[in-house]
Amino acid sequence: MKWLTRLTLADARAAGPFTTRWYNDPVQNTAGQSTGATVPVGPIAPESVIVSPAPDQTLAIGVNAEIWGWAWADGGVSAIDIGTDRNSGWTPATIEPPAGRAWQRFASTWSPGRSGKYELRSRARSPDGRYQPFSGARNAIRPVPVIVV
Repeated sequence: MKWLTRLTLADARAAGPFTTRWYNDPVQNTAGQSTGATVPVGPIAPESVIVSPAPDQTLAIGVNAEIWGWAWADGGVSAIDIGTDRNSGWTPATIEPPAGRAWQRFASTWSPGRSGKYELRSRARSPDGRYQPFSGARNAIRPVPVIVV
């Protein structure tokens, strides 16, 4: 528990590291490159993380593998897409309905058709249409490398 002992009103953000460095998201241009500008962290942006398979796990060719994980955002997550390779498209996953601010479990089944290295990805979408970004933000997509033999 914290007790409020003082309140200061100001017309600008404080100059401490929490407001100038840590709780800021980079602003990117249309090419996805940093502009050098930042915006304060606001509502929880859509985010997802694959829990299974684990990084560098070996999977069998032609055998169904469950890809599952957790997703969250202010207002819930309305959809999760799964990518199994950089050049493949996105496949919708099933997702639990939102329940307040609780994480939502998602899952998808994938049967790899060839051997090799893959990077699994999950991408969350919020009800207002915002997607989890590919890179450059704290909620960026985190690839999970797997090996198929």
